[in-house]
Amino acid sequence: MSDAVQTVVLELNLGDDAHPDEVNDATTQLYRELLNSDADHVEKVRSDALAAGAKGDPITIGAIALGVTVAVAPEVVKIINNWIARRHLDSGSSLTVKLGDNEISFPVSAASTPDELEALTNRLVAKLKEQGTEE
Repeated sequence: MSDAVQTVVLELNLGDDAHPDEVNDATTQLYRELLNSDADHVEKVRSDALAAGAKGDPITIGAIALGVTVAVAPEVVKIINNWIARRHLDSGSSLTVKLGDNEISFPVSAASTPDELEALTNRLVAKLKEQGTEE
């Protein structure tokens, strides 16, 4: 059922030159903002618990797991976009949204347009619906 709570993992990559403290600070800030969302649960993922095949190594990636439904997905994307707009991250930064075997990866840029935000929301909602019907 597509309105079931599903676990999504956000992996933040600030680039090869990012200092671990910088990654942790950015991840913690996003985590705190997501705590105010309607997500079922929000938790920081320990670096040693990242899935095999994660892009980058545990030192340069911050990860957050959250439980979302189709209805909550647009709110989560909006929170992420607002966080990105305030961070002014380097062009080498990226965010990967993982849902089961599916992943949506996109460059992190404060210059994201409303159309890009809508496209990301639509992709996430579609993946949540698709994943929900497989269970």
